[in-house]
Amino acid sequence: MVIDLQDAGVRFYTYETVVGYFLEAAAKTGAEIVVLDRPNPITGSFVQGPLSDPGHESYIDYMPIPVRHGMTLGELARFFSQQRNLNAPLTVVAMQGWQRGDWFDSTGLTGSIPRPTCATSKNHALSALGLSSPPTSRRSRHRHAV
Repeated sequence: MVIDLQDAGVRFYTYETVVGYFLEAAAKTGAEIVVLDRPNPITGSFVQGPLSDPGHESYIDYMPIPVRHGMTLGELARFFSQQRNLNAPLTVVAMQGWQRGDWFDSTGLTGSIPRPTCATSKNHALSALGLSSPPTSRRSRHRHAV
């Protein structure tokens, strides 16, 4: 199985869980998993946010990691396999030229970041952490006491 997905760089993006499920199946069947690694679009330089609670895993939370985990999908695959003792046949095809501090829009790669609603890596990072960009309209900047 070849996995070629552009992850979002945050725990609740479902591609991470898809990779985890494929690793589990590969561990049971012996099928080889090959991950074509891609950049973490919000850099691999930062780890932010709380860890998810152990025992509350779901399709948007494969295992306890911070919200912004700082790993590529290939690194996550290795991490999942190791932490869950899956011993799945796994090969990660490394990228060339990506550095941990690179934002997706600074890589020069064509294509799109995984969330089309985020036009820039900065907006993507803010959105990924549950924040929004600074308000742009006068109305949204001014709050009134109730």
